[in-house]
Amino acid sequence: MTVRRVIFTGQSGTKIDSALKDFISKASPFVRGLQRPRPFKIEDEMKNIYLNEQMKQDSPTIWIREILTLPPPALSVLWEKAFESVLKTIEDEKNKDIFINLHACFYHHYTVEYISLAKAELIRRFQPDLFITLIDDIYDIHNRLREPGQIFHPSYGGATEPIGAILELMRILDWRANEIMMTRHFANELRVPHYVFAVKHSYDTLYKLIFEDKHKFYISHPISEVRRLQKSGEGEEANQIIEAIHRLETKSSSEFASFFPTTIDELRIQQEERDKKTVYVPKLMPRWDSEKYQKPINLLFIPLSKIKSDPLWGKENEYSRELHLLLKALYNRIEVQVSSRDHKLVEQSDFLFVYRPCFNGNVSSGVLKEIQYYMMLTGSRNDKKCFIYMPTEDQNKLKIRQLEEILENRIKSGLIKRNEDVPIMLNNEEAKKLINADNNINFLVELLKEIMDNKSISFVGERLGLESDKTQKAIDFMTKTARECISNVDQHINTYKQAANVLWEDDNLTPEILVDKTIEYLLKNK
Repeated sequence: MTVRRVIFTGQSGTKIDSALKDFISKASPFVRGLQRPRPFKIEDEMKNIYLNEQMKQDSPTIWIREILTLPPPALSVLWEKAFESVLKTIEDEKNKDIFINLHACFYHHYTVEYISLAKAELIRRFQPDLFITLIDDIYDIHNRLREPGQIFHPSYGGATEPIGAILELMRILDWRANEIMMTRHFANELRVPHYVFAVKHSYDTLYKLIFEDKHKFYISHPISEVRRLQKSGEGEEANQIIEAIHRLETKSSSEFASFFPTTIDELRIQQEERDKKTVYVPKLMPRWDSEKYQKPINLLFIPLSKIKSDPLWGKENEYSRELHLLLKALYNRIEVQVSSRDHKLVEQSDFLFVYRPCFNGNVSSGVLKEIQYYMMLTGSRNDKKCFIYMPTEDQNKLKIRQLEEILENRIKSGLIKRNEDVPIMLNNEEAKKLINADNNINFLVELLKEIMDNKSISFVGERLGLESDKTQKAIDFMTKTARECISNVDQHINTYKQAANVLWEDDNLTPEILVDKTIEYLLKNK
């Protein structure tokens, strides 16, 4: 087996050291007797050199109290000594896998800035095969950094009230972005692959990524629609799609190095309707697969210690306008990072596997953006492939939902009105006729007349100036609505079909069959 040299980076609070130690001791290939990599932590080397030079005793808080208060130039020299020490130690380790764990970005407490101490010329001498940035949910990182001896513990001035906690979460977001940016920079400088890897992935996936020549897949699937079903009380349908996604993840992980979007799940800040306005409250929706991470098995993720109290979450009764605005700002900043991170996951993968992009008739905006970014990448990477499962059932529901949304928007704009103030939903007979209309404008116009009559919807538009009379305007309205429905559906469907190298449309294909079909395609197209 080829010897591998890997540099792991990640922000404080990710528990990189513990995660790598567990990986080396518990990943099944190492348990079976394969030679285990030798790990080094640059920050430990820095501390040891500092203690020796200053003739001081070690303590759990030496980093915060002394080392991170050194001026950046002094820290830079200390980092160089530490890395040189590791290089000297591994001079005779030519046939051993080496892991180096370091921070690509520090938050300097004294100068209140982000700094990078890493030197590309020293890293180049290590000759890394790849860089991996480990990441975790900001809420988990925040909880770890609030533990005794950590930077956000109350004894070090950590937040004890909601607004301060939000500002700390924003700092963690910035810190993570800088960590990824700096690592990516070094990888580009050295022309070495760089991967962003959530610690809620498995040991097996990390092992495949580092040591095996496995295809790298990004598994893209709907999330928001699943949560909408859960919130609206349609738990059975939500559970069915969740179970299917779990099976897809399990099967794909056994064959490929697969990256999953839900290994980071941060857009969970609760929104509620209060006084006819949508407000953000200090409460988190349940995490995707939360039970899986309470007692993790075969995962890099390190479970959290019990926090005595949380200054922010679970305090929805403490709502204020200031808190709402800060939570909204936090949500928006998370949303930006979701976009950039998912783009990176698509970019670092050989293949994109898209599972039911218009599940239940609702277009997943996140999945659509990932497909669009994939299409941008294929201009420079024709070896990338996209596999899409979009059953006919979902396509038919997309037609139904598009027409319902158009009519709802027409009501809001005042073109039509309805006596009942309830969402428009086609009944089974109307839905069947819409599907059978097959984009025939005449059939669709007749169906619209029937739907408007069934649901007591009337046309409101008035004749102005030299315009045609109200009857003709109503006919024009229905024709335009029919054309818009066809156009919207075709636009989405064509985007998926244009992106897909392989498209499956059969209903009821199991996740296992889909992965087997993917393997069959790859074998035929080597």
